[in-house]
Amino acid sequence: MRNTTDVVTGLLTIAFSALGAWGIVLTGEPSEASVVEPTSFTKAIVAGLFILGCVQTWMGFTTKRKISYWPNRAAMKKIIYTAALFFCYASLTVALSDLLKNTGILWLADNVAFWIATFAFLVSALLVGGRRKPLEIVLVSAFVPTVIVFTFSRFFLITLP
Repeated sequence: MRNTTDVVTGLLTIAFSALGAWGIVLTGEPSEASVVEPTSFTKAIVAGLFILGCVQTWMGFTTKRKISYWPNRAAMKKIIYTAALFFCYASLTVALSDLLKNTGILWLADNVAFWIATFAFLVSALLVGGRRKPLEIVLVSAFVPTVIVFTFSRFFLITLP
């Protein structure tokens, strides 16, 4: 094994594609009324991830010279914290969405959970990333989910969780 970074990254990509395939299996059967399966796009992404993960792993094993370009300890901590924050963000979005839908207030059910969770995630991620200006953090964290919610609700007519 010459390039451990590519091997590990390739194996992680294969693992994430397996996790995506498991999610597709849990989705269930499509209705007979649908022309295209709801998971067609997801299947294409998962297949592409699996193929690219295999290629990257194989390239890591067959490279001619030994290469190691792991990030330093501080950068690795930021990467791990950001990944953990993202999983917390996804969990918070789902939990808030369920909570707000059960209130019975219609305007709370549409986009509010997404906005709150995205705001909290961006504040945390910007702090982990090294930003220290409070005004910048608040403005970016408020502006980004507002633009996303506006775009999805006005142009695509899709409500977010």
